[in-house]
Amino acid sequence: MAEYHDLNDDSKEEQLRHAEVLRKFEAHRRARSINVPTAIPEIKLQLRELGHPITLFGEDHADRRERLREVIARLELDQEQLDKLQAIINQNPLQPAAPSAPGAAGPTITTQDKVQKEVFYSPATEAMIAARKEIATYSFAKSQQRLNNTRRIRETEELENEENKAVHELYTHSKDLTLNASQVGDDRPITTVRYSPDGNFVCSGSLSGVVKVWDSTSLANKAVLRGTLDRITAVSWHPEARFDRDGPMLLAASSAEGCVHIYDFKKFADQDSNDEAAQGMDVDNQQEGEDNSQDGSGDEMDEDSDDDEANVARSAVPATNRASQQSVVHKLTGHKGMVLGCDFHPMGRHLGTAGHDGTWRLWDVEHGQELLLQDGHAKDLSAIAFHPDGSLAMTADAGGVALLWDIRSGQMIQAFQGHIKKISSVSFSANGFHAATSSLDNTVKIWDLRRRRVGYTLPAHTNIVSEVRYSPSGEQLLTCSFDNTIKLWSARDFHILRTLAGHSGKVMSADFAPDEKHIVSAGFDRTVKLWAHKDEF
Repeated sequence: MAEYHDLNDDSKEEQLRHAEVLRKFEAHRRARSINVPTAIPEIKLQLRELGHPITLFGEDHADRRERLREVIARLELDQEQLDKLQAIINQNPLQPAAPSAPGAAGPTITTQDKVQKEVFYSPATEAMIAARKEIATYSFAKSQQRLNNTRRIRETEELENEENKAVHELYTHSKDLTLNASQVGDDRPITTVRYSPDGNFVCSGSLSGVVKVWDSTSLANKAVLRGTLDRITAVSWHPEARFDRDGPMLLAASSAEGCVHIYDFKKFADQDSNDEAAQGMDVDNQQEGEDNSQDGSGDEMDEDSDDDEANVARSAVPATNRASQQSVVHKLTGHKGMVLGCDFHPMGRHLGTAGHDGTWRLWDVEHGQELLLQDGHAKDLSAIAFHPDGSLAMTADAGGVALLWDIRSGQMIQAFQGHIKKISSVSFSANGFHAATSSLDNTVKIWDLRRRRVGYTLPAHTNIVSEVRYSPSGEQLLTCSFDNTIKLWSARDFHILRTLAGHSGKVMSADFAPDEKHIVSAGFDRTVKLWAHKDEF
């Protein structure tokens, strides 16, 4: 008969310590997947109901939310242990001891289910419901088309070989990119830059609050758009902004003033041309008047003196300012603080904005109407981007957290946590399966949207990564940094294709041309630079 001996006291203590470590680890793991409120009063109320202090010394809002997660996770573990014990002894559920003091709580109190029940939803307006129906119809068709094309290429060896050949040629071309042109873009540092969808223009925004449009080949200035007195934080072209197409050519610019201006570049071009023609006529009329006065025929008053006075008053305002004012289609206001990001929805009827007030908003572009005000982040928002199908939106904040939203239902699908500092930009891949985020922690993370986790981490630069952009095909990745460089990466295996050095200061923004064979960049050295193949000189 086997004999059993009790463990000595040291072994028992070691077992207890080991069990406690495992319990803490499991509680920490569960806490990451528990959703808790973001409003400070709600968090304090739940901590008070659970019998815990509402604030600890040196604790901020984010720390308080994390502590609430861990408290709920520990309560869930306690409840599971009671359930297991109940199953073993096959008796009535064990009742925890009564609270020892008012406000104290036993282990069976609130779990994740109760937290979820306290999440509230505000009713959507009729305009938002109609917008969601339109977005759903659009996204279903786009996703089906994208998936069918992907499936057709993967199932056909010939098409797959053609795609691989095209990608190889693209990578070979990118390895020979070099500086092609450079232009001083403003008196102050330039913060953002974007190619137009037709590839004919480039727009830039600066700390001076001015948006400028440039010719994408010669970098000749085509427009100076004003509307805000504070710095420009982001610009975005309408997905159908083409100069040779009927209709407006819209351009959105967000600013630290707390608003977003939507410009029509065609109105600026038309008005600017009319102003130049009018100025030419004024010069001719002035010259004609001088000639008449010299020959004695100008002694009588002109019958159109009122028109002349109006022309004088009109000429007192610079032509570019008049054209800029008339090119403003909408001024979107509502954010309480700086607006750090803006992006047009792929359908073109809506615009998304991300603000310092911790909310992101969806706007009706045609009417300039706010359709959706969405909170959910614990810290200030820093970026927003839309999925190529138009079904999803990703927002990022100063705490290094990115949230994925289903625009069609308004639900938050997944929280992506991995960066240890503020996220500076977000970009979706054209394949629809990946998204990239850049951060002040010098890294870029590639998120797998299907597996809902990080797929790859790029130690991209030696300083802050100011922006990351996928190419239109999704086969290339671009990063720019405060280390004065721009890097091109393969989106397949993430090896470096090319490092572009030419800026004398921090590179704030960069973008691919629609043909993916040209790149534009801008930075603290106040220049806009074009990068092209060495054979294009």
